[in-house]
Amino acid sequence: QQQQQQQQQQQQQQYLQQHQHQTTSASNHHVSTPPATPTTQSTPLTPSTPSTPNHPITNSSNSNAIAAAIAAGASAATLALPGGLILLSCGVGHPLTIPDLIPQYQLLHMAPSVPSGMRRGYWSLGDFQLVRKLYKGYSSSVYKAVCIRTQQPVALKVYTLSRMTEFLRHQSLREVDVHCRQQHRNVINLLAAFVEDGQYLVLVQEYARGGDLYRIAKKLGGRINERQVVATILHPLLLALFHLHSRGFCHRDIKPENVLFTEEWELKLGDFGVAVDLRQERAVTRTGTADYMAPEVQVCPLKRRPEDNKDNPLYGYTTAVDAWSVGVLVYELLVGFPPFPAASMKQTRKPAAGVGGGTAAV
Repeated sequence: QQQQQQQQQQQQQQYLQQHQHQTTSASNHHVSTPPATPTTQSTPLTPSTPSTPNHPITNSSNSNAIAAAIAAGASAATLALPGGLILLSCGVGHPLTIPDLIPQYQLLHMAPSVPSGMRRGYWSLGDFQLVRKLYKGYSSSVYKAVCIRTQQPVALKVYTLSRMTEFLRHQSLREVDVHCRQQHRNVINLLAAFVEDGQYLVLVQEYARGGDLYRIAKKLGGRINERQVVATILHPLLLALFHLHSRGFCHRDIKPENVLFTEEWELKLGDFGVAVDLRQERAVTRTGTADYMAPEVQVCPLKRRPEDNKDNPLYGYTTAVDAWSVGVLVYELLVGFPPFPAASMKQTRKPAAGVGGGTAAV
């Protein structure tokens, strides 16, 4: 037995020595071999980045590697824009970053539910045929479009990055980060998000053919009976909000324009333009639509930078502000007008049917 134990120990030592020798040789070989080209991973995208035929994403090996990474579950990427390097964590279940992505990689998110005909490593506005404009804001426009590959109707929300301040760029990228983590039957599906030539941030969203609640209520004379409000609107809307709130997200802009319907009258909550993850940051921004703002939102000051007032204990609110907005919405549907009309602000409401209304962050 002692001889067997000694033999086993000798075999283990020989194995360890061989393994260490192989590891040392491999590391020495790696160190002695200089990289063929310098790394440029931190090179930022800027609005002036030209669209050249040598775009690195068009390389078949890069494109295949990215597509394989996404198919394996990766949907996060680093995006450099004017104002700094921003990390988006859009992984389903857990954040996943891909450090080896090329610097100008444009795809920020692709949902697992994207049809096979639309799944690819590189997305472009040229993949869609625009049907009509649904909404026009200062820095964004919303279009109904059709995917040329699959003929599937979608809603494209297009941000013009050159027109956006640091705060608005932060907000739009946070919208992608928050929206891509919402997988629920009563939430508009974010199919994909990408950057076009460093100039446009494009959100490809599910298109709700039934339109938005604002237009529907208007066609019905501004009022809907109580039974329909509870069954068709309130119940599925609360299910969507329970999904958000139980995961730490606050929508912050519940209003009829952002409550959408499919052709089968299934409710879909849309427009996550000012939504926030309360597990990551304190909500201290006066934002949303005046008629539906909770009092604790109304008293918050205006902001110029993302970090403004984040550490001020005097400000900060919870998901209760969404509950306030739901109460205002239901009151308006039953009575015909909101309980606290914001006449002094005189906001012009321009709903974007099929995607959710444009929100002005104040």
